[in-house]
Amino acid sequence: MTNWKEYKLGDICSKIGSGATPKGGADSYLQIGEFALIRSQNVLDFTLSRNGLVFINHEQASKLNNVELFEGDILLNITVSQSQLLPVKEEIQSSPIPVNEETPSLPFPELPETS
Repeated sequence: MTNWKEYKLGDICSKIGSGATPKGGADSYLQIGEFALIRSQNVLDFTLSRNGLVFINHEQASKLNNVELFEGDILLNITVSQSQLLPVKEEIQSSPIPVNEETPSLPFPELPETS
């Protein structure tokens, strides 16, 4: 028997949504830059893969501010046969980081207490 409680995501998440892709798609990505763009290939189970990580410029990032990540958010990779998740920790939230549309994020402002 487990002490896990079951909740509906809509009851404990401040937002459930997917990311977005900058206008121009892959042709607009940078190899280095100030703003990382997390794509589904970067979200492994409990791990952020920097393999294939791309960057976008300030103008692109400002247009994606509604898909910005914050510490405590949960990312899902829904492009694989078995969904993978990645909790956003402080070290990957050092600057505004948008996610693309294949990587839904689930912000958890505060999880309910378990008893």
